[in-house]
Amino acid sequence: MKSQETQNLESALSKHASLQAEIADIQRLSAESATRLAALENTCDLGDAGALGEVGRTQILVALLPRRLAAKEQQLAEADPEILKATHSFLETTLIPKIKSLRQKTEGKIKGELKGYFPNPETLNTAILSSALISGLDRLAFGASIQAQPFDGVLKYARRTLDAWEQVKTFESKIS
Repeated sequence: MKSQETQNLESALSKHASLQAEIADIQRLSAESATRLAALENTCDLGDAGALGEVGRTQILVALLPRRLAAKEQQLAEADPEILKATHSFLETTLIPKIKSLRQKTEGKIKGELKGYFPNPETLNTAILSSALISGLDRLAFGASIQAQPFDGVLKYARRTLDAWEQVKTFESKIS
């Protein structure tokens, strides 16, 4: 799905997904290490150097993983504004201008087709504005709006924007 137009937005979403995966891995490793350390502390042979080495390594993991987790969670928190910025940029530079251009092109095409049926300019304009094609573009334009605080969260907002782009490309192929 990556195209030149959507590359920045999809990269931001990909970064977010990889950070979520890293956080899940660290949380899993932290839980496993804590469980393993508790078992080792209760059962390891204190005379066994290998067992004591494993206790030491596990203690280090138990101590370091929360800090690493906090750092990754901070990076994840910083990813949302980056996704929002990429979404807004994509909307401003690509999607909204494309919808406007398609609307002008579609209105012109419909006007040419309906002109013979509606000689009155006001009636013609009403017919154009009430056409299914223009209504479809209006729905796309309504969904492709810049939102500072998306009602469904930054990730869903970005995905909705990418879905709208796919719908615009499909629409364009139908009217061309």
